[in-house]
Amino acid sequence: MSHRANELESSGITHRLHPTETLGHVRLQDEVTGATLLVPQPSSDPNDPLNWSKPFKIYVAMLTCVALTWINFFAGGPGAVLVEIAMDLFGVYPPDPQNLASVSPASIARFSSAVSKTALLFSTASMVAGLSNIFWVPLAVKYGRRVVYTFSFLVFGLCCIWSARATSYGSLMASRIIASWFSGSAECVAPLTIADIFFLHERGTMTAYV
Repeated sequence: MSHRANELESSGITHRLHPTETLGHVRLQDEVTGATLLVPQPSSDPNDPLNWSKPFKIYVAMLTCVALTWINFFAGGPGAVLVEIAMDLFGVYPPDPQNLASVSPASIARFSSAVSKTALLFSTASMVAGLSNIFWVPLAVKYGRRVVYTFSFLVFGLCCIWSARATSYGSLMASRIIASWFSGSAECVAPLTIADIFFLHERGTMTAYV
């Protein structure tokens, strides 16, 4: 019996046999009082984000949520009306059996090409936003979240105006690519923001909301 116990202990199976003894690497509750432990421990500095009031923390989280909604809608939201956008941009119409001209090979080819070019506006934007995270994360860690948010969203906003006023497909594509590069900052800085202002036991809930 003793030999068997030694085998279980050496193989690590004892952890599975006694799950109540496995608390992980971070203790979130006091063993005696059951009180929630604050991880990480806030400093005495009133400007420490962990010391901010709960309403202000939620306000910051909501702003972050708005930013994420804005950039995700910019990147792929209009894709829900892709055909309508293709019709507006290129003056093409989907094949209609009641309109013989629209079912001709040339007309169908023009429509397919227009839809592909329109889809490229959204897929390219999503790809660029994802790739830009490699650039924005080190900057946010090195220089701070506020600088990255302010600079990137200023350029992003200007590019949105450029997109709205674009008069050609090339100009529209260029504006969306540049805007997506700067909008990608929110996707990577948002989780860092949540980690900065909320304690460990609160982060799961707030991340789910954001």
